[in-house]
Amino acid sequence: MSSSTVFLDEIYRFLDEVYRFLDEVYRFLDEVYRFLDEVYRVADVVQRILDEAYRVLEELVDEILDEVLDEIYRLLLLLIKIIIKFESLIKRAYST
Repeated sequence: MSSSTVFLDEIYRFLDEVYRFLDEVYRFLDEVYRFLDEVYRVADVVQRILDEAYRVLEELVDEILDEVLDEIYRLLLLLIKIIIKFESLIKRAYST
């Protein structure tokens, strides 16, 4: 073999190794991409679950707050009635 043929043969082997290396890199990056795609899908599902949980929690808090405010309003009305009754009893006691 001539020296130029040996040199070209070496270049060919080197380029073949580079090609194999790049092919492995490509396969690795493809696996990374698939993994990240799966992570994105899971994150999307988790985000939807969290959004729904937040919505349900918000509704629950609104319901509880409405019930508490209704109860406070009812108790305030009862207190006003008691005060009015007490005032009327005091007036009656002083008027006799």
